[in-house]
Amino acid sequence: MLNSRILVNLFLLLVLAVFIFLLINKEQQLPESYKLTSLSLNDIHTIKIPRADGQPILLEKNNIWIMKSPYQIRAHQFRINTLLNISQLSSETQYDASQLKLSEYGLQPARASIVFNDTEIHFGKSNPVNGKRYLLNDNNLFLILDDTYPLVSAHATSLIDLKLIDSDKSLTSIELPDFSLIKTNNGQWQSTSSKLNPEKIATLLEHWNHAQAYAVHRQSTRNIIGQIKLGFKDETISLHIAEDDNWLILIRTDLNIEYHLDPALKQKLLDPDHA
Repeated sequence: MLNSRILVNLFLLLVLAVFIFLLINKEQQLPESYKLTSLSLNDIHTIKIPRADGQPILLEKNNIWIMKSPYQIRAHQFRINTLLNISQLSSETQYDASQLKLSEYGLQPARASIVFNDTEIHFGKSNPVNGKRYLLNDNNLFLILDDTYPLVSAHATSLIDLKLIDSDKSLTSIELPDFSLIKTNNGQWQSTSSKLNPEKIATLLEHWNHAQAYAVHRQSTRNIIGQIKLGFKDETISLHIAEDDNWLILIRTDLNIEYHLDPALKQKLLDPDHA
């Protein structure tokens, strides 16, 4: 009786051991992954986003990412990194596109495209069953869970840096509607407003150096109520103040873009009593 019970227990332990082995082995045998591209992030130095109805978006890396077209301005570094991550995506499935009718996948024509160096990726429609998107590269079709399509298809202004002043630029003067600041040859700042003591001048400069919009848009027709001139060593940037009770809107007419800022910055950037 005892021997029989021992044999049953040993048999159950053996079955359990086999089950555990099979389970671990199954977890280790993950589905083969197919990379969307063979590109390394460090090797990518240009990005192009074609536009069927207008000028393509061109971005170049020169220590930082700069937009060259349709605007010549510093790019939004975080969002560019989001775009770069597309090149590193992988899929559990890959199909020979030459054997498929691409129009059925939203790829003829494609919904959007992006080019990293010379590698072009096309965006198709989403699969309604799993929410993954069809992507095409080098005649291979991939089905990938991707959330970057809205950024790829967005207007170019979505890829512009939100800061009013580049971090690598140093102000030499600020001309506001009611007063001006200028940096003297000895490095000291002076104001035409008697309301600004050295402490308030320093605070005002700090506000301008760190001012950041919550969005950048194409320039719209607006009522202009003032102008600002920001002086640097090699250039002067003009910003027009738009009439708006809800936001602070500053327009760069040379680029046809406008920065939308929190209304609280109206006092911090423009009013010497709140500098």
